Formats: sequence, C-alpha cells, structure tokens
Amino acid sequence: MRTESLLASQANLIDQEQMAALGSLVAGVSHEVNTPIGVALTAASSMGSYADQLVQLLGAAKVSRAELIDIAESLKGAAALIERNLARAADLIGNFKQLAVDQVSEYVADLALHDYVHGLVSAHSPELRKAALGVELDIAPDCHVRLAAGKLSQILSNLLMNSARHGYPQGGPGRITIRARIEAPDAGAPWLLLEFSDDGVGLAPAVREHMFEPFFTTKRGQGGSGLGMHIVYTIVQQLGGQISAVDATPGCHIHIRLPLTH
Repeated sequence: MRTESLLASQANLIDQEQMAALGSLVAGVSHEVNTPIGVALTAASSMGSYADQLVQLLGAAKVSRAELIDIAESLKGAAALIERNLARAADLIGNFKQLAVDQVSEYVADLALHDYVHGLVSAHSPELRKAALGVELDIAPDCHVRLAAGKLSQILSNLLMNSARHGYPQGGPGRITIRARIEAPDAGAPWLLLEFSDDGVGLAPAVREHMFEPFFTTKRGQGGSGLGMHIVYTIVQQLGGQISAVDATPGCHIHIRLPLTH
C-alpha cells in the first residue's frame, strides 16, 4: 500500500513538473510574441501618419512627384514591417500551439522529423536565446518517422531545458546539436536513433551514474526538482526504447533509441 502511495505521489509530481515546464514556455512565448506585435503596432501608427500626410498633399494646390514617391515608399516600408513581424508572431504562436497540443497528446503521427524538431526548437527560442544557446540540427530533410509526437516533444523539451539550466553555470554562448537517423535492421522494425549533445560543462561520473533517477539534481535548493531527466527516462522506457548518457567531452551527450511504428 505504501509503495502504491509513493508511486502515485511520484506520478503526481511528474505531472506537476510537466505543467510547470509548459507554464514557463507559455510565459516565454508570450514575452517573445509581444515584441513583433509591438513593432507591427508602431508601424501601423506610422502608416496612419503617412496617410494623413498624403491626404494633405493631395488637397494642396500643387504637389510634386518626388513628395508622392517619398510617402509611397514610406507606406510600402511600414506595410512590409507589419507583414514581417505579424508573420513572425504567427510562426511563434503556431509552433507553441503545436507543442502545447503535442505535450498532452498520445496520438501516433507521421512526422517530417527535421521540420517537426525545428518547430519545437523555435517554440523554445525565448529561453534558449536568454541562455545564449544556438541549436544545430543534423537531420536529413527527407527523414520521416511514425511515432507518438507528444512523447518525442516531451523528451526533446526536457533535454533542451536541461542544457539551458544546467549545462552552462557561467552562462553561454553555447551550442546544442540534435542528430537523428533511422536504423533499419535486416529483420525487425526500424529504430530512430537520436543523439543530443551540448558543449557545456559536461557530466561528472557521479552525475552521469544517477542523472536518470527521480529527484536527483545538481541544483538542490536552487529550484531544481530533479525530475526533468527522470521524465525523459520514463518516456523512453514507456515507448520501449533505450537511453544512455555517453562518457564524452566536451559537454553532455545523450543517446536514445526509439522503436518506430509502421
């Protein structure tokens, strides 16, 4: 009975950690979306001013071609600024919406892996930029997989945030690399091989040995719950996959194998 209670408590804490991570993402994306929308509003106000100037010119007794061209160019520039920034805001919202939906989804889907991971990374861009981290994808454009998108997004989200929060105690800049390829054995189902690495401080042997255990954290008392990497481990196990922390330098290197669904 006590064991069941402990397992239930642990599951509840994992759910809380996932919701906290999603809440942090909401705050970051909200702040990020405000910037292009603010620029678009300023440009829209400028367009109104330019339109007023145009009306005044057209109502005058004489108007020069040069003045009209100048205002037309100003209107064109402001319109382009609005379009560019609203498109940026729409992309951010779209990426976040997809990630938020996937985080609670159990559906198996066909994914264009490069585009999917790129969108997921973009959704995390506020926190990654704050930590001065760039992300490089080494995934073939024609790599298509069939698996639970929500589970994959939770795995990669936790790995990204683990690097941002633990990999660079003195701050960035830094580089995260996500590699993926399909392993197709002669017999049996194919596997997705994921390699996640950063060039941060890396993992001490004691950390590498215990990092997937629940409540293990190198930031005890500093807001670290110790559940992020345990969530990754749990999801990989649920999917019938394998995960390991590789002894390599520099940085942290995580290898994951996930079975693919036909």
